[in-house]
Parts: sequence; C-alpha cells; structure tokens
Amino acid sequence: MKTDRFLNIYGWALLIFGFVGGLFDFYILLIVLKDQSVWTEGIIFVATMATWFVVTGIGILKRTRWGHYLLKSILYVLLLSFPIGSFIAYKSLKFMKKNSTKNEFST
Repeated sequence: MKTDRFLNIYGWALLIFGFVGGLFDFYILLIVLKDQSVWTEGIIFVATMATWFVVTGIGILKRTRWGHYLLKSILYVLLLSFPIGSFIAYKSLKFMKKNSTKNEFST
C-alpha cells in the first residue's frame, strides 16, 4: 500500500514535470531568449529531458521493469543536484531499497 502510493506519486510527478517543464523550457528558449545560438542545443536538451521524464512516468504507472530502472537512473542523476535534489534522491532510494519496490514491477 505504502509502496503503491509512493510509485503513483513519482509517476504522476514525472509526467507533469515532463510535460509542463518541457513546455515552459521551450517557451523560455523560443520566446524569451531569442538568441539563435542556443536554440539547437537547448531544444535537443529540453526534448531529451522531457522525453526521459515522460517515458519514466509512464513506465512507473504501468509498473514495467524498464520504468523501475529509468526511475533509479533519474534518482542517481538527481543525487548530483545538491542540497535539495540530493536529499530527495537519497530518501527515495533508501525507501525503494527498504520496501523492495523492484517487486512491484513486472517484466
């Protein structure tokens, strides 16, 4: 029950961050920054990150094995964003290990 709630929150949060964050970042790149030298690199980066978040969110909500691995990859990258991201990632990884969330995911 606790694990199911944890995974649902993460799944929906990643979907929302992927869509809303991606749209906001595209807006900043295309409308506000109007500097064409960063368009290509910025758009590729934003599209990659938004896709990574959305695909991970879908994988978590569907409880697929690849969703589990993508979530762990996001959390390991989030460890680098000190201090708040590190705290969230550490607590999430600790929770996942303690409650063995891997068993919640199918093949």
